[in-house]
Amino acid sequence: AQVSLFIIISILIVGVIIVFLLYNNKINIKGKISPEIQPVYNYVRSCIKSSGEDSIYFISQQSGYSFDFDDEENSDKSIFYYDQGKNNMITKEELENEISKEINYRIFDCVNFSLFPNFDFSEGEIKTDTQILDGKVVFNVDYPLSIQKGDKVYEIESFEDIEVPVRLLTVYNVAGMLIEDHMNNDGVTCLSCMNDWSEQYDLYFSMDDYNEEIIIFTITDRNSIINGKEFEFKFANRYE
Repeated sequence: AQVSLFIIISILIVGVIIVFLLYNNKINIKGKISPEIQPVYNYVRSCIKSSGEDSIYFISQQSGYSFDFDDEENSDKSIFYYDQGKNNMITKEELENEISKEINYRIFDCVNFSLFPNFDFSEGEIKTDTQILDGKVVFNVDYPLSIQKGDKVYEIESFEDIEVPVRLLTVYNVAGMLIEDHMNNDGVTCLSCMNDWSEQYDLYFSMDDYNEEIIIFTITDRNSIINGKEFEFKFANRYE
């Protein structure tokens, strides 16, 4: 019995030592950032915001999509929101997903860990969740990072609640009003409606003839500035 008790105590002591060593060599960052890696955290977070701004502006120039419509993979998708009597406007969820895909690519291209030569980095897969909210777009990014300096290993799992102040939701909703009006009036453009929406939401409309069938609409929000430019959302309609 005494031998068994001794064995149990020995196992407990060894277990405590193992836990102590693991804790002192690996710090899991959840909510509290170690001062040692605060510059790294701030740098990556800044990259995410910059990538988010670029992504929003880029896809808003091409109907809310991040891909090339000439690619065979996307041949079944329509670039036209109103297409000869059909409503093909991108949904809000699809728009959020397109922004997420674009920002995943841009974050990877933005981050340059060679700026921190005193650390060793191991990266996991980047996954972005985008929410288009009133007056802003919010990113929550899962970006697992293992950061080692000496015998210390720090871990970051995610970067949360990164905001870009832009009225994308307002612009998107107004574009939806225009398409819905087209659907109810056989594609006739209601100029007085556009004037009312401009005054009500403080937006600006422009229409450019691409050819005899296609018109490019641009909705500009001068209240939202991205990279020093007024925010624009462009989409095309095709008429009979």
